[in-house]
Amino acid sequence: MSTVVRRARESDVDAIVRVHIDSTQEAYAPLAKSWPEPDWEARRAHWASRLAASQSENRTDFVAELEGSVVGFISGGEARQPSLGEVEIYVIHVRPQHRGAGIGGQLWSPACERIRGEDLKAMYVATLGELRCCAFYERHGGVVASRSPRVFHGAPATEVIYQWPPGCPH
Repeated sequence: MSTVVRRARESDVDAIVRVHIDSTQEAYAPLAKSWPEPDWEARRAHWASRLAASQSENRTDFVAELEGSVVGFISGGEARQPSLGEVEIYVIHVRPQHRGAGIGGQLWSPACERIRGEDLKAMYVATLGELRCCAFYERHGGVVASRSPRVFHGAPATEVIYQWPPGCPH
């Protein structure tokens, strides 16, 4: 089975929403004190808007397909917190049953190359320290810039900021 990584299209909205919901239900919900039921329509509207904007904004959205089905996605672009870096990975998700198969890495490389450019702009990603994705970011050269306590859906959690300095490979 071969994974195909390509730019996301507006027609991928439903598949991205399914991956997003499956992934967050499995990874994030167990950390929360109270976790809302997934709102398919709200997520669909969010991703439809994002993918339409990615056609004109400085955003990068890629999907990973396995046997014709989207099993993962990544999104990044201009930093929402410029003090942390010039560009940011906003989100990366892989369906739970496909984690550990290298799909995240296959999404990571082309997305980082595109958003960081040839001069390898400073990049960051914000996540929760309780998630297994931290090991992924560390394997890909991320350096912990900060750890801070926060409340995540009523439960204590740790926000972690990973950074890649300018010129540092990803």
